[in-house]
Amino acid sequence: AFVDPSADRYDVIVRPDSEPVGNRFNDGKLDRRGRFWAGTMDDSEKQATGALYLFRPAYQPLLIDSGYRVTNGPAFDREGRRMYHSDSARQTIFQFEINDDGGVGAKRVFAQFEGGDGYPDGMTVDCENCLWVAFWDGWCVRRFSPDGAQIAEVRLPVARPTSCTFGGPQLETLFITSARANLSDEQLDRQPLAGSLFAFEPAVHGIADTLFERKDLPA
Repeated sequence: AFVDPSADRYDVIVRPDSEPVGNRFNDGKLDRRGRFWAGTMDDSEKQATGALYLFRPAYQPLLIDSGYRVTNGPAFDREGRRMYHSDSARQTIFQFEINDDGGVGAKRVFAQFEGGDGYPDGMTVDCENCLWVAFWDGWCVRRFSPDGAQIAEVRLPVARPTSCTFGGPQLETLFITSARANLSDEQLDRQPLAGSLFAFEPAVHGIADTLFERKDLPA
């Protein structure tokens, strides 16, 4: 939906017909051409009923991929040729090739995690085409090269970083959100900053996002 709090307006754009009862949208993002991609998931995080959509002109959703438990991302490389998208529950980040017409080509596993690694959550790409990923229950954000090798890890004082993005005048600062939902009192005693917004300068800049161009809603 388009939301205008000052006017108390909530204009629904679309509800995909293919989505089962109990599903909801999770993360969404614009690609380098300003097209909107968004993933859905089972709100109980039990069934693999989530899907990835591309919203075409007139906001009609095009089903791109399915079979997700918890969708997160996406993120896009500098040239807009590659997309990263994760199934957090399965601790997997996928990489897709994107065609000029917005179609999706080959899909492969970009990175797979296990055990105490945490769960890949929100992500962004820097100017060197490296991928930064927040890890829920991982106490960190990690940086990966375009071929999937981990090249940096930034530890945080909270267990559940949720996403990251670059900001600042030169996009020199990485901002990291976090969550405190469903943490016990004992856990919160160990991480009183849970739910805070963090920032640091990683000596690499981000990529300016393409702005979304709103079109009239279909009649």
